[in-house]
Amino acid sequence: MIVSHKYKFIFVHINKCGGTSVTRALLPFLGEDDLVLGGSPETEKLSEDYLAKHGIYKHSTASEIRRFVGDDVWDSYYKFATIRNPWDKIVSTYFWFHKTGWGKGGKGDKVRSLDFEAYAKSQWMDELGCSDFLYDGDDLLVDDVFKVENLNEMLAYISGKYHLPYKSAPRSNSTKHHHYSFYYRTEESKQRVANRFSSDIKNFSFEFESSSESDYSLAQHEIDFLRDLAIQSENSDISLAQKLMSIAYNARPEGSLIKKKLNDYETLLSKKED
Repeated sequence: MIVSHKYKFIFVHINKCGGTSVTRALLPFLGEDDLVLGGSPETEKLSEDYLAKHGIYKHSTASEIRRFVGDDVWDSYYKFATIRNPWDKIVSTYFWFHKTGWGKGGKGDKVRSLDFEAYAKSQWMDELGCSDFLYDGDDLLVDDVFKVENLNEMLAYISGKYHLPYKSAPRSNSTKHHHYSFYYRTEESKQRVANRFSSDIKNFSFEFESSSESDYSLAQHEIDFLRDLAIQSENSDISLAQKLMSIAYNARPEGSLIKKKLNDYETLLSKKED
């Protein structure tokens, strides 16, 4: 989240919508009196402090930020946010739990215990939609919204608006996986997300988009899913990563990436045991 008094703009940082990349791209140009919550180790700590003291943090909603800055600032500043297709956002969120190991002993462990289909149908798929961040009833509270796939075009626009040197968005806090349609194997999981995020679909004209990847056979899909899951888990739980990659290897031993990763994990585990 950014409140820039220097340039008179407010950026609403919705989770898993490229907000960290936007913040890091704009950070070098901000003023000393500008408020930045999240995006760097220092501003992540500041976000925790502001949450404790003021009730706002890096993922505060537009309504919460408006209450914090007051109507005069809110009404006179340019306000914008980045948004993401809900089917894509849920895939990214699922892999984020595996990548970071966040929420041990709680929600994170519940999510990591489920395959993606089960997660998409479960109570743990409870993320806020983009509309929850940006709307007050039927009123859109920001001036502009930009889709995350158009991040660099958005930064070019913001740079031109405020006469900043254009800087493309660095990839930050991202997860590596296939096109999101690859992971939805049933109509039930697609519809569950559609129902949960119906406001986003209506307000921002999102659709479920297929790719050639979604035509993979179910067996191929499951092998690649295990491989992706192992790679996302390697920083938080190397033992789990090794087990997942081992299953993928047994199913497809000719896969060169799978074999290399499995060897890497086994080497790391043997060093830990030593």
